[in-house]
Amino acid sequence: CKRFLRIHRMFTVMQSTFIPNCLRQWNFGLHVSGYCIPYQLQSRFLTIHCKAGFVDEKSIIVVKELEDGENYPEMDQLAHTILDTLGMGNDGKTHMAYGTIVNELKEVSRSYKEARMALDVGKIFFGDKEVIAYSSLGIGRLIYQLPIPLCKMFIKEIFGGKSPDDFDEETLVTIDKFFENSLNVSETSRQLYIHRNTLVYRLDKLQKSTGLDLRVFEDAITFKIALMVVKYMKYMESLEY
Repeated sequence: CKRFLRIHRMFTVMQSTFIPNCLRQWNFGLHVSGYCIPYQLQSRFLTIHCKAGFVDEKSIIVVKELEDGENYPEMDQLAHTILDTLGMGNDGKTHMAYGTIVNELKEVSRSYKEARMALDVGKIFFGDKEVIAYSSLGIGRLIYQLPIPLCKMFIKEIFGGKSPDDFDEETLVTIDKFFENSLNVSETSRQLYIHRNTLVYRLDKLQKSTGLDLRVFEDAITFKIALMVVKYMKYMESLEY
């Protein structure tokens, strides 16, 4: 009984444009949402015991019981291992997301919903990542739940009739690199192979056109959120066509 109370479970959702036969054979002919079956994923180096099942033609759910001492770093490693073992790592078509660790079976559904959201949000803001954790979504999780009219209102209030992604490629690269380096002018100019004064000139020019100085934390946050909001709106618009 004591051991049972310490059981943790992690809910993972894997989505791919191609489901290999080695997985299809375990759930052949079954299309019941949330249906789970015992599954053993075995390779030359490890064996993974879990429960797996299809959600739809492109998605598979995995429920994994965790051992003592296992936590999120182990789950992230496990997710990458599953993709690599199936030969689906780095194919650009397969993504895996996982929710928070839960202690009771009744909480598994919540972890599944979190994993599902992480998968959707990951497509928008973390497209270059194969594995995304719900806990790492940050502000993207909030933006994903905003109504489109509110997003449009926010962009209009901040930038008028412009969009923050209407800038030329050079400016966008500069902005991305500046954010990547935590608003550090010296490091950003070094990585862009430009003189510090050139970067300062670009930031001044951006400030004149938008009224936002990215060297000021509050302005940088506003601009960063605006970029994410625009990305979210474009993604939602693409779903309508």
